[in-house]
Amino acid sequence: MDRPLWQALALASSFAVTAALLVAAGVVGGRWVDGRLGTSPLFAVLGLFAGMGVGGYVFIRQITRIFGGSER
Repeated sequence: MDRPLWQALALASSFAVTAALLVAAGVVGGRWVDGRLGTSPLFAVLGLFAGMGVGGYVFIRQITRIFGGSER
């Protein structure tokens, strides 16, 4: 693996930003639903876990694509 350090850092920061945005979107969406239904913090927590799950899925898909896993 002969990639320069800056490329590896760019890849890592891309993963971090993607995960943070997905988790934040889940929490914000959950808080919005909680505000509408008066169920705080139920949907905020569900949104947090949903964002983490989708973030993990996206992370695995990107790693698989980059390092040459099997394509579907």
